[in-house]
Amino acid sequence: MTTQTAHSKPSPSLSDWSPSDYDGFNIRRSAYICSGIMVPGAFAVAWALILTGIIAPSPADKYVSISLFIGYWASLFAFIDNKGERRS
Repeated sequence: MTTQTAHSKPSPSLSDWSPSDYDGFNIRRSAYICSGIMVPGAFAVAWALILTGIIAPSPADKYVSISLFIGYWASLFAFIDNKGERRS
């Protein structure tokens, strides 16, 4: 039987953390923003167009479901590291 040993190095305090200086495109932030806009935006736009009679409900459900599928999965791009970033 083996036992697990604890790491001897203590974890750093959150008060010691300082944000890194990053100049460039932040893919993680962009993924969350796109997902946050696309999901409720697809509902709102389709609902408004259907209620005003501009489009029929039948094709709108297909297009909204495709948009929602892409919007929900867009947040997976947050797993991609930004330039110069390394996860621990």
